[in-house]
Amino acid sequence: MMKDSYLFWHPADLEQKVLELGMLPFFENGIPGFSVAEHTPSELWFSDEADGPWEWKGPLIQLGHCAYGKFFNRKAGWVSLEWLPDLLNVRRAAYPLPSEDSQQPERLIYEVLTMDHDALSRDLKREVGLGGMKLKSTFEKYMATLQMGLFACISDFEYNIDKHGNRYGWGLARYSTPEMLYGADFVLSAQRERTPEESFQRILTHMHRILPNASEKQLLKLLK
Repeated sequence: MMKDSYLFWHPADLEQKVLELGMLPFFENGIPGFSVAEHTPSELWFSDEADGPWEWKGPLIQLGHCAYGKFFNRKAGWVSLEWLPDLLNVRRAAYPLPSEDSQQPERLIYEVLTMDHDALSRDLKREVGLGGMKLKSTFEKYMATLQMGLFACISDFEYNIDKHGNRYGWGLARYSTPEMLYGADFVLSAQRERTPEESFQRILTHMHRILPNASEKQLLKLLK
């Protein structure tokens, strides 16, 4: 279990903890201490003065040791590459893609990602006909489903730059597939070695070990 006194002052602190734990949600989730938010100094949480975990996301993704996306009950978090293949094995069985001849948005978005390798959220919206503010929540719902199924993850965040070279506004997510980011042979390795049920038991055993005070119900809410 993460110690309450542990704080993320630098990107390396966060990356090290994700690699140690294997999985780490970004926001509070009902399991005390098991989130990035609870271990971030207040000075770095959505601060205008200094970068913090919100700004570190893109650079940490680019290092290539951890995957980031809405992996935990449709909310954001980190997964180390050690555990990514097993989580993918579990989730693709639980959240299958619509058939190839389907015109459902999840399939259309996935096809764009596999053809283009990656795409900014605004471009994806436009290509599948979900552009505009009125359809923003609809698009986010489909993207959350694809990320829960690990058919998509975030490959970077891109910001607007002012005339002084400073970032401003919320970063735009750039999406890709795990295969594109980390290689198909790697991310599909657990599928070749274990059933989804075996992968799930492997993950659940690990989570009980690192979170001995968490209930089965709490863990299932995060992992299912």
